[in-house]
Amino acid sequence: MYIQLPIRISRCSDETLQSQIINQLRDSIGNGCLKPASRLPSVRELAKQLGVSVNTVLLAYDELHSEGIIERKPGLGTYVSDRRPADFILTPAAEDGAGAQCCERLADRQPPVFSGRRQMVVRDDSAVPDIDFWLGRPDAGSFPLKAWRRRVNVRLKHAGQQLVNYGDPAGLYELRAVIADHLAQTRGFRARPEQIIITHGIQEGLSLVSRLLLRPGAEVLVESPCYTGAYYLFESYGARLHSVPVDTGGLQAGRLPPGDISLAYVTPSHQYPTGYTLSYPRRQQLLAWAWQHNCYIFEDDYDADFRYGSSPLPALMSLDSRGCVIYAGTFSKSMGAGLRLGYLVLPAEIAEHARTVKSQLDNGNSWLNQAAMADFIRGGDYLHHLHRIRERYRNRQETLIRQLSRRFGEAEVSGTEGGMHLAWHLPDTFPDADSIQRMSEAVGVGVYTIKNCASLAADNSRISHRVLLFGYAAVPEVKITEAVARMARLPL
Repeated sequence: MYIQLPIRISRCSDETLQSQIINQLRDSIGNGCLKPASRLPSVRELAKQLGVSVNTVLLAYDELHSEGIIERKPGLGTYVSDRRPADFILTPAAEDGAGAQCCERLADRQPPVFSGRRQMVVRDDSAVPDIDFWLGRPDAGSFPLKAWRRRVNVRLKHAGQQLVNYGDPAGLYELRAVIADHLAQTRGFRARPEQIIITHGIQEGLSLVSRLLLRPGAEVLVESPCYTGAYYLFESYGARLHSVPVDTGGLQAGRLPPGDISLAYVTPSHQYPTGYTLSYPRRQQLLAWAWQHNCYIFEDDYDADFRYGSSPLPALMSLDSRGCVIYAGTFSKSMGAGLRLGYLVLPAEIAEHARTVKSQLDNGNSWLNQAAMADFIRGGDYLHHLHRIRERYRNRQETLIRQLSRRFGEAEVSGTEGGMHLAWHLPDTFPDADSIQRMSEAVGVGVYTIKNCASLAADNSRISHRVLLFGYAAVPEVKITEAVARMARLPL
């Protein structure tokens, strides 16, 4: 087994075939394309690839070997030497110079059309505290590995052409069908599989809808505070954003703006990041406003699978009689973001347009993950998994609240009805949230503020400075207890 080297031979050149091979290999090794200890094709293999005689390649290899650039390992093959002459290696200074020249050339080109801000989703592992309450992260140890492996193996055994063929850009039909049944049972609305688009998660769903509905200058309504993945995306499309604050009843529907609004983005089940639930009267008020203004609502139900102690309020889509709600769900919180599986449920009138947009974005998701997930849900494994981790997450939430109250007095918290994180509203006598976040990090505890958990507030409200956020799903009870004990020793 060998790589095919990008060597081009010209029989019209004044340079000999042997010299062409030597010089191009020198260049590839010198600029780092062929790294030290990389295996090279055998003499016969390279001669066959280039259409030259074996002797021509042999002489080229002999020359490079004599220069110490390549080495022969008896019985193993020919390799790029890891003891090359020092003056042969491209220096960092030379690399920087090449980069600077490239930047000078690019400066004359038209700048990229896209401009936007990037949210932080990938973290530097070296900077993660000992006990980390990062938001939105499931417990890796709770992943149903055996059941998932069984479903994947069965599908692989009978895959046939499925692994080599493109599928429907909207997603595997059987997965869309079982999602439709699942939503009917758990979220209270019926949807046809044709209304469902399989995505790589909520973020792709937002991108798809933005491409479908937004033009530069479009008016978009968001909550304050708001998920930055949505806010930055709408901003990048040139939208004009209207922020409406939230309180204990969720989005303040009495402050909805008049005028031509193209899209309203909301997280009604578990507002991100405060955790407030949009009350039933406000849900009705929001829908009436959307119907009046011909506005679509994007309902982000990112962690609605987790409810503790009470039935969830009906999804906005279940209350919508005029087809203005776009519902988004994901398996990133219940299973894991690594599977890259989510879905949109769209009003029938725009579902086919959305399917076209999806085909232009990426032509569909992985068949294997979709097929395994369809079996996982249909066979009852998913509901069993949800029941198990709901209990685990509820116990962790209760432990966190109990420890905060024990160490700091009765804790005022929000977001306890469901989800994977909660918000601690700090007592007036405590330092601000930023100060406590920094002090906690110094003792190995990662807690987060509105400003550093993929969210932002449009105003300088109290919630921006007096709330600490705890993602508890991935933190065992013993670690939660230890973390709060460390925080209790801080000079608060």
